[in-house]
Amino acid sequence: TNQPYSIALFNSTILADQHIAEPKFSLNFINSFGLPSNVNFTRFEVEKNSIPNTISITHEGPNIPGDLLIGTPNTLKNATASKLSDTTKLKLTSTNSNIEDLFDGAPKSLSFGATFNIGDGADPSHDYFVKNNSRFQLQSEIEIPLKGWVVTNEIADTIPNVDWPDFENDLMLTNQQFRLKFKFNNGLPLNMYLQVLFLDTNGAVVSQLFDAGSEQLIKSSPVNPINGESSGKTLAISYITVGEAKYNQMALSKDMVIIFKFTTGGTLHQNITILSSDAIDIAMSLEASGTIKP
Repeated sequence: TNQPYSIALFNSTILADQHIAEPKFSLNFINSFGLPSNVNFTRFEVEKNSIPNTISITHEGPNIPGDLLIGTPNTLKNATASKLSDTTKLKLTSTNSNIEDLFDGAPKSLSFGATFNIGDGADPSHDYFVKNNSRFQLQSEIEIPLKGWVVTNEIADTIPNVDWPDFENDLMLTNQQFRLKFKFNNGLPLNMYLQVLFLDTNGAVVSQLFDAGSEQLIKSSPVNPINGESSGKTLAISYITVGEAKYNQMALSKDMVIIFKFTTGGTLHQNITILSSDAIDIAMSLEASGTIKP
């Protein structure tokens, strides 16, 4: 068999220099054949957005029961007269494989080749059976903890068919000036940067929110140097001014591409941990000014 799996988590990532700590990949084999069975993975590869484009996953260290072996048959539990099926769980972790390398370049897909072997001709026992509904079922699971570091991770999302208000004709407003005020109270150990591109119907950029590139709007919370957890919150206030000329350029666009850039707080390559209790509070207000036509 040759089976690909899409890893949708990084679909929007356009650039990544990151490291995810302690990921896990597990496979559950549900076997309802009443015969000795095994599976041998001949190939386990990940396709990435960065060079090298593919990386082979290998098992490392001693063979411990429950490890997913690659290039060596994995024995599967089989059905018995008293048990209609049995499940074998095999896993790859950061301690028994190179799976941590898998996520360093924002992987797009995981694929593997495997052969299934049913029965053992050398076994003299006759206490085995096959039913008309005997089958293999395979369940996979990737566990990606929110722990690791990010030098840069850029994510791009598109908002299509933006309908821009015409302030001059609808509200009779001229000499328009707008100012966005953002207030961030960040309890996440992440720095966040933002840029917005405005595209016309041909996909050409007609304007962008920040002329000099993405700007940091959110500063990381303080990070505990020992465990990488957030130890408080960081307050940041940002103002974004949009003049009439820039707004008129933006209004020529049909689609907006929002580019987010993330880096982890703490020191370079320090593993940080995001807890379920970590949060960020965001408040936004809009100030508008102009001259109303008489």
